[in-house]
Amino acid sequence: MGAHDEILKSLQIKLKQLSGKMESQEGLLQEAETEIEGLKSQLRLKNEELDALQDQLRKMKLAKTLSGDSEQKREARQMIQTMLREVDKCIALLNR
Repeated sequence: MGAHDEILKSLQIKLKQLSGKMESQEGLLQEAETEIEGLKSQLRLKNEELDALQDQLRKMKLAKTLSGDSEQKREARQMIQTMLREVDKCIALLNR
């Protein structure tokens, strides 16, 4: 019986160690998931900021071309037509 008791105690110790490691890994996993959610939130904010800046740049380019010569005015008209097509596409998608 002595050998069985030692094996049982050894298994119990290993089980406790394994349980401790598992709890530690679960804590690390939770921290990683929290960090991932924070990074996703930052990414969403940066994407929104990028979209706003791109829109602002497009508007500035349009304003610049409208104040220029006839070639720039032609480019401005093309930009306006492109924007109108995008709006038309959005309206068509909303009407579905």
